[in-house]
Order: sequence, then C-alpha cells, then structure tokens
Amino acid sequence: VTTLLGEMARQSGKRVAVGGNLGIAALDLLAECPDAELYVLELSSFQLETTPRLGAATAAFLNLSEDHLDRHGDMAGYRAAKLAIFRGAEHAVVNAEDHLTWPDDVDLPVSRFTTRPPQPEEWGIAESGSEAAREPWLMHGEVPIMAVREMRLAGRHNQANGLAAMAMGERLGLSHEAMVRVLKRFAGLPHRGELVAE
Repeated sequence: VTTLLGEMARQSGKRVAVGGNLGIAALDLLAECPDAELYVLELSSFQLETTPRLGAATAAFLNLSEDHLDRHGDMAGYRAAKLAIFRGAEHAVVNAEDHLTWPDDVDLPVSRFTTRPPQPEEWGIAESGSEAAREPWLMHGEVPIMAVREMRLAGRHNQANGLAAMAMGERLGLSHEAMVRVLKRFAGLPHRGELVAE
C-alpha cells in the first residue's frame, strides 16, 4: 500500500518520498528528500511505540492478526501500538470488516474499505457493468471505478489494498485518473506474491 500510494502520488505530479519500514528509514527521508511535497511511510508497531504523535494527513490501519505478540504481550497490546498511527492524524482509513482497526477517537474523520459491496461513502467491491456482462468492480459507494480484472495485482487482499490506497489518495487530493492508471499497471513489489507459473 505504501509503494502503491507513492506511485499514485507521482502519477498525480507530486514530489513524493517513500520509505519507513521499507526502503529508506523515515528520518533519513527528511535529509535525503528535503524538497518532497509528500512523505509516504510504512511504520511498524515497533516504530509507532516510540512515536508520540505522527500528525499524518491520512493514516491507514489495514488489519490486525496475531503477530509480534512476544513484543506486545497480547492482541490488545499489539492493537494499542498500531493505533498510535492515528495520534494527531487528520483522517483515518480502516478496514470495514475489522472493527479492531478502527480508531478510538470517534471525532476523527474515517474512510472505510471492504471486499464486500460498499455502503455509501465506503470503498468496496461489487458487481457492475451491463446486465449481459456483470463482473466485480472496485467501487466508491455506488460509483464504479474500474473492473477488478483490469488490476495487475492478484488476489482479493490486493484489491482491498488498492481500495485503501485510493481512499488515502482521495483525501490527499490525488488525481482519480492517475490513481486508476497506477492500479492498472502496478504489479507489486519484487518477491511479494509474484506469479511464478500457471
């Protein structure tokens, strides 16, 4: 999602720096890319534990699964560490199917994504197209964005990732057309779910 959002920002004409838990360390980006208009960061729960206030324009919490429990003790501790991403944020993007990703701050503006047909203002996946050729589409509420088959990224989880990136991109004022172009060409990162053979 981090790389995808960075590509969407570049395609929209932004000077963007991408890093954090992948690539260049977050603080190094400030020195290496001082003219960036936008910093897109992936931050781990470990990094967020020592971040008192991120103050992001938009921040996403995609999912919560049993991981790093040796560090955080239990799921509640892990969730609390990940929720730190919303400290000082202007906007949150969360998984509509996983209430544990939702911020505790009820006043924080939230966009939700789902792999199901979306509610109004949600980002989701639903059947669209002509009666003779209905197929799954990425949707924003009732507005069709693009047919799922047009994405190069494989798998329902990557469709959800694309929706999360679009929700963040919309909040950042990125071009809708640019975001769709990126979703149509972005094949993912090397060694991450690459197609080997059929």
